[in-house]
Order: sequence, then structure tokens, then C-alpha cells
Amino acid sequence: MGQCYPCGFNLWSPSPRAAPKETDGKDGQEILLEQLESFGCLGATLVREAAAEYSFDSSLDDEEWEQQWLRWKMAIDVGEEMWSAAFQLIEALLQGVMDHLPQAINHAELDGASLKVFFNEELLGEFATRSRMGAQIRLEKELRFILSVPTDSWRPLIVEVIGLDFPALPRAVELREDLLKTLGSDFSRSAAFKCWQERKEEFPLQSSKLRRVHESLAQYYLPAYVAEKAFWGYLNAPPQGCSGVHSLEFHQEGGEVRVTARRRQPTAQSQLEQLALIDDLCIEVLLQDRFLGEQFAPSSMNFLAMTHGHAAGQKGADPKKIAKLMSAAKSWGPGTDGWHRFDETWTCTDQKDWLGRTIEEQGRVLWHKPGFQLT
Repeated sequence: MGQCYPCGFNLWSPSPRAAPKETDGKDGQEILLEQLESFGCLGATLVREAAAEYSFDSSLDDEEWEQQWLRWKMAIDVGEEMWSAAFQLIEALLQGVMDHLPQAINHAELDGASLKVFFNEELLGEFATRSRMGAQIRLEKELRFILSVPTDSWRPLIVEVIGLDFPALPRAVELREDLLKTLGSDFSRSAAFKCWQERKEEFPLQSSKLRRVHESLAQYYLPAYVAEKAFWGYLNAPPQGCSGVHSLEFHQEGGEVRVTARRRQPTAQSQLEQLALIDDLCIEVLLQDRFLGEQFAPSSMNFLAMTHGHAAGQKGADPKKIAKLMSAAKSWGPGTDGWHRFDETWTCTDQKDWLGRTIEEQGRVLWHKPGFQLT
């Protein structure tokens, strides 16, 4: 229990509400830092108040106050742990923008239980190639996080999100449309991969993120069917317009916090059909490959667990892994040999010692200046 991480708010003190702050003369980054801190404190307050309400048992008399107190403390501990995980993920995402593009932040404000962040332009982030992510990360000019605290001990803590999505890699949408026309009714995993093998030189390693991400799997000497499965996922990744996050939900699962995500549903039939393909594939990958995947691609596998873990009958993602995935990289650059020389993100990895143990972690996102076009 103790204190709220972002601001040292004491959960045993009276329950303050976030007060409006003066913003005259402050830049967007300073305002965002203040509002983010207030949002963290407010979330801790709301979690405590909700826990006190739903954990109260009116059937207990005054002589059973110890039992009542234990119920309340347990509810507080669970709520605080979920909010801590949620806040650290939000903080990691926003801190990354502040680290890489501080000039892109226009303003921020707290509106009830909603944190609003305003950017000067839409922002596009690139995941490091060795994360094996088949998507980019995009923030709209207005980004919102709306907190909904649980009303019972078994319900999740929900953060509704507006303005965050994960569109497909560049040229993946166009390639998919082309293969649909070429293959027609024969459009399938194996046929699409065969076409890719024949045409991949149209996607030079010097310039194609899609090609580099797929080729990065080769270092593990995986069976051909794994490469085929991975390409099918990259090819069918939801495009902008149907890749938006609707909410992040934080659950207690097996004594630990896990996070899942709901996406915003499109209305176009073609997009619904594409999402059905990717849903089936994600569930298949989790059921067949999650254990191994968390060893050689923990970022992308946890992303799958966040979006499809419950649909596969499994636990959600580790929120610390998702926070790391969405954090800004501290250092990056090209490799020294082969096509790695063309990849500016190749060295964006954790620092390890000679035994292969991680001694310093870093994020996986490179935020690009507005107008930058990833190819």
C-alpha cells in the first residue's frame, strides 16, 4: 500500500481532488508533466474510494472491525496495483513523446477522470525491428485517457483510450490489396507467402520496414511454416481506421496484474473480414507458440496476449512488457553487417552482460518528426 508512485500521494490521507493549475508561461511539456502527475494522484484517490465502498460489509458489527479493515485493505491493495500498472503504461507512452518530440506537445488538461493531451500534429512512431511488430504506433492530435475504476473486486480497472492506434506497416495494405486481386479465391496463407517469396525483391531491404521485420526472424533458423505464419500476420495487420484501441483493461489474474485491450470496431465488411483473419491467426499463434514466442519475441507476443489473450482462453499481457514496448528508445542505430546496415533501429535492444543477462532495459519506439514517411 503506502503511496501513489507518481506523486507520493498518501492513500491514508483525506481525498483531495485535482485542482486546476496555472499554465501561463509554461510550455506544453511542463503542462503535460503537471497534468500527468495530477492524473496519477486522482486515479489513486478514485481507486481508494471505490474500494472502500464495494468492500464495506454492512452485515459486520462493530466488534468485527478487524475483518472489515482487512476486506478494505485487500480491496485497496488490488486496486492500487492495477492503477499503478495502468499509470506506468500511460506514463511510459507520454514520456517517450516528451523525450523524442517535446516540441510536438501543445497542451494537456485534466477533465474529471479524463486526461487530455493535445499535439501540434499527428505523431507516428516506429517500433524497433527486432521487436518483430507488424505495426506502427500513431497518436492523433488529441489523445485521451478516461479512467473507470472497478465497482467490485473481480472487475477490471478500465482506461478508455481515444486517439491511439497501431496501423499496419508501410506498403502492407497495398500489398494485401494486390495479392487479393492476383490470387482471388486462392488468397490463402500458403499462396500469399509463395507470392511474397517471388516478389520480395520489390521491397528492398534498404528501404522496406516490412521486409526487414520479416527477415529479422531468419536469425533464429525457424521452420518455414513459422515464416509463413508471420508473413500472414504482417500482411493482414489492421490498417489505419480499424486498428484503434478502444480501451485498456487491467485484471487480477493468478495473483498478478495483466492487461488486455479492446479495439474500435470498423463497419466496412471488407475490414471485418480482414479482422476475422487476423483474429484467427492471433489465437492460433497464442495457442501454439506463446511459450517460445515469449523467448525470442517477447514484445510482439505480449502485444498479441494483450489483444487476443482472453479470446484464446489465456491470461492477458504483462503490463510491464507493454509499457516497455511503448516506451521511447534511449539509443539506436544500424548494425554492422549485411542488411542490418540499412536498419536504423537494429541496435535498439537491451544491454546484456557476457552471460546474456539483461543489465539495462530500454524502450522500443522511435518517435518521428511530423511529416516523416516510414517506408
